[in-house]
Amino acid sequence: MSISLIRFGRKAMAVVLAALMLVAAGVLLPSFLLNRYRDTAEDIAAKAQMIVHLRADTVPGANVDGKMAATDRAAFMTGPSEPGALAALQTRIDELARQSGIRLQSVGSIPSREAEGLHLIGVRVQLTADLAKIHEFLYAIETIKPVLIVDAADWTSGTTRLVGVEPDPSQPADLMVQASFDVIGAFAISAGT
Repeated sequence: MSISLIRFGRKAMAVVLAALMLVAAGVLLPSFLLNRYRDTAEDIAAKAQMIVHLRADTVPGANVDGKMAATDRAAFMTGPSEPGALAALQTRIDELARQSGIRLQSVGSIPSREAEGLHLIGVRVQLTADLAKIHEFLYAIETIKPVLIVDAADWTSGTTRLVGVEPDPSQPADLMVQASFDVIGAFAISAGT
């Protein structure tokens, strides 16, 4: 009898342990999975919020509250219409060229395009000037508001000497550059202008 009682005791203990393991697994596993789900959901929500804020910081006009801040508006070329903004851009480019001591050969509009959710407009500029003046001009273009970008540049260089004047070997010839490039910027129709 004692052997059968020992076997019965072992079987009963095994059943009790198995039942405890099932209860533990039934309670702890769902609890673990639920906590893991909550943590993952919170992590996703936090990353989504971070993406919204990053987008607001990097994409003009994409603020979290849906309104364009004054600093964002300053980055855009604005006007009641695209032709008006293009005319203002051409005038601004001509002013910057004069300030840099450059006389432009031509400035004409180029077709507008969409990129990264922005409406881009621009002009093609053609000029011949020495390299230092072109550097000053390009620097002026890319450091003003509204934000302008020099794109699609073609350069041809050569030296110039005055006709009929004997060159002085101790003086380097001026490096003249013929340049053609596009100046583009993002356009936003302004309300009330």
